[in-house]
Amino acid sequence: MIEMVTFFGVLLVVGFLAVARYGVDSRTGEDPTGRDPAWPITRRPHTLRGDAVLLGELARRVSAHQQLWSAYERSLRPWENEQSERNELTRRS
Repeated sequence: MIEMVTFFGVLLVVGFLAVARYGVDSRTGEDPTGRDPAWPITRRPHTLRGDAVLLGELARRVSAHQQLWSAYERSLRPWENEQSERNELTRRS
């Protein structure tokens, strides 16, 4: 019983020290450079053009991902590609 109480007491103290060290709001000083010490980049406002560029890049990545998956699925069934080639040959002749 004493070991359990000691364990939870130590756990409570370590948790309190972690919150006291890392839980402090470091942004109260209003850094004049516009930097948040928690993040390594500067804060910039969102613009419509910037958001559109990001959405375009996301759409291109999704499209490329879908193309890769469809190519992978086609590679798992090579006999379907052979049949479609034969069907095209018979349709033309």
